[in-house]
Amino acid sequence: MIRNHSRFASLTLVVLAIVVVSFVGVDAIAQGQIPGVKVKTILKSTLTGDDTKEVIISSAEFAPGVILPRHTHPGDDYTVVLQGTLELIVEGREPRIVSSGEAFHVPNGLVHYTRVLGDTPVRIIAIWVVKKGKPAMSPVTK
Repeated sequence: MIRNHSRFASLTLVVLAIVVVSFVGVDAIAQGQIPGVKVKTILKSTLTGDDTKEVIISSAEFAPGVILPRHTHPGDDYTVVLQGTLELIVEGREPRIVSSGEAFHVPNGLVHYTRVLGDTPVRIIAIWVVKKGKPAMSPVTK
């Protein structure tokens, strides 16, 4: 009986570790853990009147040549480009060039990615209104 309990406890720890690593891996992209990307969370707060959602405001810098891989957000993405130029590719839509002083909105759940155009780093402010407790960004591999 003790041996079975020990196996169950070991299996439980392994499953828990896999779950934690999965969430950390997904959140790593959102936190800028890819080469040439720096992300800083400025504010994270529950949305007034809706305890199921939160607002995350982040600043980010992308080095020249960076491609932020295909991903989704569990809510709306509002982004302002402060410096540089990027190409926004939202699946099912025409690609869009977004430069300094311009903004874009990607609705909840749409697969999209961006790539830096030119030799100037891109600096942005991103505002996400997302489901509380979910990773702000999830990679899409298909």
